[in-house]
Amino acid sequence: MTHTIPLNSGTTMPVLGLGTWETSGEGTYHAVRLALDLGYRHLDTATFFGNEAPVGRAVRNSGIDRAEIFVTTKMPPADAGRERQTLQQSLRESGLDYFDLWLVHWPPGGAARAATWEKFIDARRGGAVHAIGVSNYSLAQIDELSAATGVTPEGWAPLKSTDLAAAVLTDIADRHGVTAAQVVLRWHIQHDVVVIPKIHLTTAPRAQHRRLRLRLRLPTLAQRDDRNRHHRPGLRARARAVVTRQPLPTPFTEGPL
Repeated sequence: MTHTIPLNSGTTMPVLGLGTWETSGEGTYHAVRLALDLGYRHLDTATFFGNEAPVGRAVRNSGIDRAEIFVTTKMPPADAGRERQTLQQSLRESGLDYFDLWLVHWPPGGAARAATWEKFIDARRGGAVHAIGVSNYSLAQIDELSAATGVTPEGWAPLKSTDLAAAVLTDIADRHGVTAAQVVLRWHIQHDVVVIPKIHLTTAPRAQHRRLRLRLRLPTLAQRDDRNRHHRPGLRARARAVVTRQPLPTPFTEGPL
């Protein structure tokens, strides 16, 4: 559960994280506490999610050394121009002294906005965040930020373009007794690409943890690699950490491995 990859800043990020989108209040708090008890060490929140407070409270009350938990949050694009204020508010909401990764959630106004990226670089230099990046940016926009500042963002991209009905995925899923989405998630983990499964409060992180215990055999992985056209290519080559998020479907039955 604590397998990590290096980021551009020199810090490391756990490959498996827990997404908190569309959760709030005590539900978020208890789900995150359970996830931490199960061994999750990467939590994904955002200002837009409105749940930085319960996520931070769960971290503080977990009894786990803060340095062992990787917390990501994101700045909404509408807050471009007030980056410092937004970060300080997120720190107050969460009760944390720093974030491990701070992302621009979407390109502000659809543009790369080098001025915003400069403020993120300043925040990292000041120690309030340990790594910085962008979310939902195109490769051209990432290149624009890199050219303007000399600092390459970490990159986040959703799994929205994967064809989960592709025959190669459904065949592998059927043979392992899992779903196509779970095969894709497991493939990403085994290729050191960070995945952020979204919390399902009805099934809780314990069930999600069980679903990701599947380990595909090497021949299966080779088959998946040969058909990589079903996955959006390219971003990993330009931004070292690519994060994908996909809800884990239910029900789940672990097949023979």
